[in-house]
Amino acid sequence: MAGTLDATELDRVAVLANLDDGDRVAYTARNATGSGDLDGAVTLRRSAWSPAAGSC
Repeated sequence: MAGTLDATELDRVAVLANLDDGDRVAYTARNATGSGDLDGAVTLRRSAWSPAAGSC
């Protein structure tokens, strides 16, 4: 999927952008979706503290 980041890039972006854990879960779930791991993405989003992220 265009625009997905691998784990190393996500770690680097998290440091540069000062992402919190909720953001990291959302982006990791997006990457899981992009790689075809839909079950993993749903599990990650449901575990998110944000009601908006959990409802996706």
